[in-house]
Amino acid sequence: MCALLVVVSACGQPTGLEDISVASASLRDLTTVEFAVIGGGSSGRAVLDIVTTEGDTIDVDVDVGGGVVGGMMEVGVTRLNAEAPFDLSLVEAPTGDDLLGTYEGFVASGVILIGAELHALENEQHISLDHGGFATNLGLSMLVGHEWLTLSVSADPTVNEDPQVPDETTDNGA
Repeated sequence: MCALLVVVSACGQPTGLEDISVASASLRDLTTVEFAVIGGGSSGRAVLDIVTTEGDTIDVDVDVGGGVVGGMMEVGVTRLNAEAPFDLSLVEAPTGDDLLGTYEGFVASGVILIGAELHALENEQHISLDHGGFATNLGLSMLVGHEWLTLSVSADPTVNEDPQVPDETTDNGA
């Protein structure tokens, strides 16, 4: 049931990333809300950092949703505090669209306020997203299981809240 929900959410939406040739990519600022007992789901946001083959850097806000089954209990809001690089080595000419869609694989977590998580996931294009490390959780997460995680371009991108630095070359009339 969880896999069906994940697949439906990723189908048929144009992303605008199909023309971007990817040299490297990573996922950062991953924050999710989860609820699972034997099985369950999660929903959240992250930033997809893409370095193009031309050397440009593109940040894309993505929605993250998924499911998990296995021996566990997970209730809370989790933030992974490191970048998760994508392994593109098995893809001949990856595009931005290849990074989106459903990933599935192994997950393990042991977090009560602070702890660690491990995700070893792969999508249909054989792009892997292996991430492990320090995590914080406003709740409880003790699990080992099989995870489905879908990345899709956010329909509601976050507002950049960084203060604007004035251009010193602009004449302010002073």
